[in-house]
Order: sequence, then C-alpha cells, then structure tokens
Amino acid sequence: MSESHKGISPTLAILACALTLALGWWMGHTPSASTAVQTQTTKQLWTCGMHPQVIQDEPGLCPICHMPLTPLSVGDSSSAQVLTIDPVVVQNMGVRIEKVRRAPLVKSARFAGNVLEPESARREIVVRVAGWIRALEADTTGMDLAAGAPLFELDSPDLTAAIEELLAAARSKTESRSELARQAALSVHTAARRRLVSLGLDEAQIDQYEAAGVAPATVRFTTSAAAHLLQLDARLGMRVEPGMSLMTLSDRQRMWIDFAVPEGDLAWLEVGSRASVHIAALGTNVLEGAVTLILPHLDMTTRTARARIEVENPMLQLREGMSAEVSASARIEEAALVVPREAVIDTGPRQVAFVALGAGHFEARDLELGQAGDGGVVAVHSGLAEGEEVVVSGQFLLDAESRIREAIRRHLWGEKPSGSGNAREEHPAKPALEGAQQERTDEFFRRYLELAERLGGNAVEAEKLDLAPFVQAADALAGAGQGESESEPLAQSIRLKAEGLAKLQDVERRRAFAALSDLVIRLAQRQPPSHAVSPRLYIARCTMAPGSWLQRTESIANPFYADRMKTCGEIVGSIESATER
Repeated sequence: MSESHKGISPTLAILACALTLALGWWMGHTPSASTAVQTQTTKQLWTCGMHPQVIQDEPGLCPICHMPLTPLSVGDSSSAQVLTIDPVVVQNMGVRIEKVRRAPLVKSARFAGNVLEPESARREIVVRVAGWIRALEADTTGMDLAAGAPLFELDSPDLTAAIEELLAAARSKTESRSELARQAALSVHTAARRRLVSLGLDEAQIDQYEAAGVAPATVRFTTSAAAHLLQLDARLGMRVEPGMSLMTLSDRQRMWIDFAVPEGDLAWLEVGSRASVHIAALGTNVLEGAVTLILPHLDMTTRTARARIEVENPMLQLREGMSAEVSASARIEEAALVVPREAVIDTGPRQVAFVALGAGHFEARDLELGQAGDGGVVAVHSGLAEGEEVVVSGQFLLDAESRIREAIRRHLWGEKPSGSGNAREEHPAKPALEGAQQERTDEFFRRYLELAERLGGNAVEAEKLDLAPFVQAADALAGAGQGESESEPLAQSIRLKAEGLAKLQDVERRRAFAALSDLVIRLAQRQPPSHAVSPRLYIARCTMAPGSWLQRTESIANPFYADRMKTCGEIVGSIESATER
C-alpha cells in the first residue's frame, strides 16, 4: 500500500475546514424566512393623535376627526404591559412620579344639618286633680320662663281639702298629749304630705302652706327649671280633669344637630366620631361635639341616614330650625398603602396605574382600591408595593401611548384587543321580558338616554337636568328582580352608580358617567329596551376620555366634555331592541 492511502493530506484538511467556516458564515448572515417577513412587515405606519386606534399604511386624514395622520414607529411590542419611551419624550410629556407610601388614612366630609331641641328636654305639665284655672301666667307660646316662674293658679276643692287634712294632722301632732296619739298624728301628717306631692305640689309649697296654717283658695303651680313655653293647651277659666295636659315646656341648655349622611359615607362615619359645627348666626364660633346617634335606617328617597351631635347652648343662642354645617372626620386605617388619586386611571371596570421602572420604562398595573381619604389619596389593597414609584402627572399620555402600541400589535400581528375591541359589534334582538319588568327596563333606558343626550349637549343644559327620576328608575329596576339571574347584581351595581352620580356636579359627574355607562351597556346586551324606546341603540366610544356610552343615533354627541370635542368618538357597535313575545 502506498503512503498516499494511509491518511488525509494536511492540504486537504485545511481546505475542508475553510469550506466549513465559509458555509457557517453564509448561513448565519442569510435572513431566515421569518426575519424577512418581519422586515417586510415593520414598515412605516401612520396614526391619529386624537384617535390612536386608527392605523394606516400611508399618510392621509383621520376618518373620524379628519386631522392629518402622523408617522409612528413600531417600537418594541414584546410586552403589552411595559412601555419604553425615550427619556427626552418623557420629560416633554411632563411626567411626574411619586412613591407609594404608608400613611394614616383619614376621611372627612361636610354635611348639611339643622338645629333641633332635644326630645329629652321637653316636659309636659299635666294636672293631677280636678279644678278650674283662675289665673294663667304662662299664656304665650314661646315665652321664656325662669326657674320658679309661675305657670297658672288652680281653684280645686279637692286640693284645698287635701291641704286642710295636712294642717289638721299638723295641729293634732302638736296637741297630742300621749306618745301613742302623737305617733298616730305623725303618721297621718306624713301621709297627707305624700298625697299633696302626688297631686303636683313640691316640698317647698307644702312647707309654706303648713307654716301659714291656712289653706289657700287657689294653688299656684310653677316651673322647676328655666325653659320656654313650647306648646300651650290651657285657657283661662277652663275646667280641668286629672291627666289633662295643659302645656309643654322645653329646656334649651343642650341642643341637637341633626344632619343627613349619604349612603356612601356610612362606611366610615360612626358613633363617637368627632365633629365640628358651624352655624351662620354664631359668626366664626365653631362648636365641637361627637356623633351620638346614627339612625339604623335610610330615607328611601334621598338615600341618606340621619345622624346626631349634641352641643352645649349656655347662652341660648342656638334656636330650633337654624341651619348648620357639620364637618366630621374619622381615621379609617392607621398605616394604609396610599397613592395620589390622580395616579389612578379609572376606566369603570378597571383601575390602572403606571409604575415607573426607570430609564424610560413604565408598567401598567391593575389595582384593587380601597376608600379614598383626605389629601387626595386613595388606599390600594393590591397591585402596588410600598416604595414603588407611580406616575401622577402625564399618565393619560402614557395610557394613550399604550393604546397606540396595542393598536399596532393588532394591525401587524392580528392580536386580539385586551379590552373592549374597536370592531363594530352587532348584538341581535332578544325577546322582551314579562309586562311590568319590560316597562321598568324601558323607563330606566329612557332616563339614561335623556341623561346621555343632555350631557352630550351644552354644559348649561346638562346642569339643569334633575337626576331624581333617573335614580328612581334605577332603584325600581334593581328592586323588582330581573329576567335573568345574571342581571340582578348588574342592576344593583347600576343603582349604586346612579345614586353616586346624582351627588356629583360638572366634571366629576361626566367622569362617573363613564363607569355607569359600562354597566348600562352590559345590561342592554342582556336585557335591551323595547322598540318604544328606540329601534336600535348605538354603542359609542371615545378613546380620549376614555369611555363608552349608548345613544339613539349614529351622530356622535360626546357626554364626557362640556362644550368642546363633542364629536370626538366613533360608533363601535349596536344593540337591537327587544322583540315582542
């Protein structure tokens, strides 16, 4: 065998290695099919700054507001929750952050009240013996009476006879010669005094008559404490019988401040909570007191409960019927996890906050909120940790940016939206409910649509709307039971939202209307109104507010803005009216 067949020559081995390296380099630098597709896909896109859901492949005008479209870059779409924004852009947005912290959660509120005379300070003057009124000193309702002031004089033969018995017993006690007779006279004397007390005389009067030794023709009745004459039923010369009420006196040394507490404030206000009372008639003087009573039931019309504070009135400046402003406060939690209220974006079903991760990174977090407190803070039960930094200014721009990113992902990769989609959804008709239930449903939607139309008009007309009929319609809908079991808790939630909406004004009312409308839309999809309300309801949405609402026509009338941007929004769906059975 020759030497050339014993192994591979060094030259061939070197050549093989070179070919292998060249093939590896070529394969590593040749674009794969997926990479080529992605390169082709990530082309320049165009969007609307007012309506980020609009994404087009070429420049033009927004089909909703007709503003010129602006170019945007795809950016990193690997996470739907984390945004990465250039720090320079963040600074231009005016983004401001604050740390999540623990602090006492204090809640306070102001309530309208009235000054009342205490029921416990009222005394009825009831006669206990028959007779005639010969003199009436307390003869004018409302007059002030000092302690010991005379009320009336009574001519009563029975009372005169009882005084004569007392005097006879007193003489017998003095004239008795034996111890036995003296003890008997003393017993009769004591019984005579007790009888006079039971007939309405006080001990001082009895001593006076006994000292005089003569029974008076008329007996004068007086008041034991300072008071004023609240009610007068006696007349000069009238005949009285035992048990007859002649007048009612009231002592104003202490007064009640009764005030109405809205249902939502009953969660934190309790007996013992400290309160201050301002009364216009007292000028700058502020009265202090504690809540002594909260009635256990609510007024079904106003959805409020009565609460009470007792205050001193030594100068008798407080008078029944005066109006009062009560400021009450309570410490709800000692070390609650709190964030500024402006850090929370409330979409109705969800409450979201953006957490600053540093270097232009922001993460959207779903929150579970507790009660709101003073100082513009709200308690957070889950979603955030102490020490994290949340965005408190500019978060709505971040929210718009996140919506743009979501729209890009749907446009490029066909992802389904995380929330309610922008595709127009048609909801087919459902059968009407039984008689009265459908009538209550129709009445509720009539009132809701009236509210939506007034808010969608000008600000002046919106503020003139009386929300009481709308709240009553929501209350009737929630209290009557629903055709579907799933609709019952939904109707109860709508009732609570409606009651809260009625307490708000202007901007706050428009914000709360978004949360209410989300529930109303869900109810309409399950339990639509009849053709008598509207043949079809249209679901409109504004991504700038953001929020959705129902309206009768396809012409946008935005309820979230007072006088401008009334046409901002688009129709995203419709609901057919209920069909007759």
